[in-house]
Amino acid sequence: MRNDYHFSDLVYQKTDYEEATATLSRLTQGVKEAKSADELFDLLKQHEDFAEQIGYMATLAYIHMSLDSSDQAFAEAAAYEMAGASQLPESVFARAVLDSPYFPEVTKKYGEEYRLRLEKSFRLQKEGLDLIGKEAQLTNEYQRLKAMIRIPFRGEEYSEGQLLPLRESTDRDTRRDATKALLTAYRDKKEEFTALLKELMTVRDGIAKANGFSDYGAYKNVSYDRNDYGDAEIGRFCAQVKEYLVPLISGLHEAQRKRLGVDRLYRYDMILNFADGNAQPAGDVDSLTKASVEMYDSLNPALGDFFRGMIKTGSFEISPSDKKVSGMGFQTNLKRDLYPFVFNNCNGTDSDVTVFTHEIGHAWQHCLTIEARMPALYDQMVHDALEIPSKTMELFTFSGAEGFFGKDADKFRYAHFCTMLEEIAHFCMAHELETFVLTHPDASFEEIAARESALAQTYFPGLHGGELEPFYEEGIHLLRDMVLFMIPRYVMSYALSAVCAMQFYERFEKNPQEAVAQYDALCKKGGSLSYPALLASVDMKAPYEDGCMEELCVFARKMLARLEEKLPA
Repeated sequence: MRNDYHFSDLVYQKTDYEEATATLSRLTQGVKEAKSADELFDLLKQHEDFAEQIGYMATLAYIHMSLDSSDQAFAEAAAYEMAGASQLPESVFARAVLDSPYFPEVTKKYGEEYRLRLEKSFRLQKEGLDLIGKEAQLTNEYQRLKAMIRIPFRGEEYSEGQLLPLRESTDRDTRRDATKALLTAYRDKKEEFTALLKELMTVRDGIAKANGFSDYGAYKNVSYDRNDYGDAEIGRFCAQVKEYLVPLISGLHEAQRKRLGVDRLYRYDMILNFADGNAQPAGDVDSLTKASVEMYDSLNPALGDFFRGMIKTGSFEISPSDKKVSGMGFQTNLKRDLYPFVFNNCNGTDSDVTVFTHEIGHAWQHCLTIEARMPALYDQMVHDALEIPSKTMELFTFSGAEGFFGKDADKFRYAHFCTMLEEIAHFCMAHELETFVLTHPDASFEEIAARESALAQTYFPGLHGGELEPFYEEGIHLLRDMVLFMIPRYVMSYALSAVCAMQFYERFEKNPQEAVAQYDALCKKGGSLSYPALLASVDMKAPYEDGCMEELCVFARKMLARLEEKLPA
């Protein structure tokens, strides 16, 4: 990757989609008229370059919009690029490639997964391009609205991210009142958010029906590369989570209640792990960057060099700002010869480290796939594997926790491991809720909130909001749920990936060098293999296989016992 540029020098230029459509039509006609396999391969390369340029401008606009949500020009540019790109007739190009008499040469060179990727494009975008563009605009609007939320609290005004340290306060009244202020701010915008969700539900159902799917859940299963497994396997996984993981989490919550010294653990307490406070980063953004260099060097010198390249080129922006989108981080790709870009909005909590290292995991996977000279279609892994590099990197961070947290290193390790276990259950719960939402596009928000309340008691028995319970019964917390609004059906990928990450970390505990080598081997394969085949390539059990969650919980209990021994008295 190049080191002779800086992100701040990259210039956004508005895409001419009339010209882009003409270019794509020319490439499509060229494929139809190709006289040899070499000519087809040349046209595929031209298409890669074309698609990269379209994505490059859309990504630049999106990054700048995220860095400053008050910048209306970039908000409009991001919406324009998303809508324009979504309406390009890519499925027509894919159909022409699939129908080429020379296509067998393509699968011979790139594998069967290449065909599946092209067929996916055709299946998902036969019709409803205007609705696909509308969905992109609506999700963009949700992100903007969320970023603009301002929360009055005790005479000051906070963004959602700035309020997090107060919600983690060791003073219970402060935790409760800060959470109440947050939920009140969303309740004040309830009509706007629920109208947006309703429109999204209608549009998504329209997209699915236009392309011949029963509902948007089935549509997204294809979108997320679930070709040789699906709802049945995911259902078995959720059942295993309920049987083996939910009791373990209940025990963790009881231990947390005792540590905090409260009679009952309420929702607003769960964010605080220790009575004397959560683990705090030992320094500012510069300290986080320095500690990252040291840790990545120790894990893998090549990873350390890659990270220094990101520093030199300004390829991440993680400083705190009330103008940035709160409550999320992301990694996104620009061009194949440029470093990926990482975004975060640091707030002085342990999530600064977790989110940053998570996104660097994504960036490293992209780099390794590029170095393996995969076709651009394979730059992104199949979706259920996409979060394995990032969730695993979170756990590999344990090895450098002292550099990030100093005296709080053991508190971080314990709390983060507990959180990852809780996330698996939470993501399964969210998946079940999404299944209801996507198969009931006419459901009211009240019905959605009622279904979520019932599921919460299944996955987190006894969960209660205390004095704030009316907010949860009303479903106000769901208005903050970026997954529900922005990436439905994707949350299961996080759950599956967290299980795989823990399998990697179990190996890391036994042999760090071998585990890192296997991790890199998985990353290099990119999207060239299906999810089951990718896991098999590193001798890893799929999370939905019988016995996987039971084995994971055995490891988790042993790991927690070791971590508990190191906690300060």
